[in-house]
Amino acid sequence: QAAHRGVHDKPHDGHALVLTSGWDTSHDEWGQRIHWGVSLAPHGTPGADVPPTGMVYAFWANTAFTEPERDDPLVSAPEVDAEADTLPNLLEYALGTGPKTLSTSQLPVVTQVSMEGQPFLTLAYRRQKNCLDLDYVPEACNDPADGWTPLTAAPVSVTDNGDGTENVTVVDAPPAPTGRGLVRLRVVLRP
Repeated sequence: QAAHRGVHDKPHDGHALVLTSGWDTSHDEWGQRIHWGVSLAPHGTPGADVPPTGMVYAFWANTAFTEPERDDPLVSAPEVDAEADTLPNLLEYALGTGPKTLSTSQLPVVTQVSMEGQPFLTLAYRRQKNCLDLDYVPEACNDPADGWTPLTAAPVSVTDNGDGTENVTVVDAPPAPTGRGLVRLRVVLRP
């Protein structure tokens, strides 16, 4: 009998599709992708009127592009820079910006601050809140040829922007003059 067990016999621990536009949405519109999202909680939130949703690239693309644009990989693929502002769609998604408008004002910012009389480099960036398929990896180095090291310190501030994004600031651990001189944000799209 065990030989006949299928994938549906295994415990389910994934996220569910949820209706994001509310139960008052016309049944005729339920077939449109724009009305669906990924549950923030595994198994979904049965009975919630408009449940909290997690963000994934496909959901973002449903709202960021028209249907013909979304279905065209030359426009909506993660590596494409739709409006030629040097930010590919993956970074537009990660930083919570629009793929059809110039977005360079939302780029991560590196500054030097003084803490307890010591200079430190900080990296401030905007990110998708409740993102289920991205890793944000702040990194630092003295010379890129020597490789980048992830910053392991917890963010010093996280501020909710109220629009599905949040601003994050991280600090490089060693003081700037004796520590690393370059800081960057690496974004990884998980499968």
